[in-house]
Amino acid sequence: MEVLRNKNQTPHLSYRQKQVLRYLIRGYNNKTIAYHLGIELVTVKMHIGSLFKKLGVINRTEAAVLGVTMFGIDSLSGGFDDGYSQSSDPPAEIRPG
Repeated sequence: MEVLRNKNQTPHLSYRQKQVLRYLIRGYNNKTIAYHLGIELVTVKMHIGSLFKKLGVINRTEAAVLGVTMFGIDSLSGGFDDGYSQSSDPPAEIRPG
């Protein structure tokens, strides 16, 4: 696994890891990320753990900041097609805070 050794390196992230990172930037919790991506909660946790190792961070905030600065991932950009629409709102118990 490629680990970020210094802030000038850009680690390779899989497509799915980038999707999870986008949701982290948006502030979604793991359950909501799993819902939107159609994957199990344990899989989201695995991707987040891999992201932390690759990015050399210890929390979601650091991962989100690096996601925006290093990869140009903007959670508000129109280019992020996650299939989310008003008609596909998750149930209230898994909506982000």
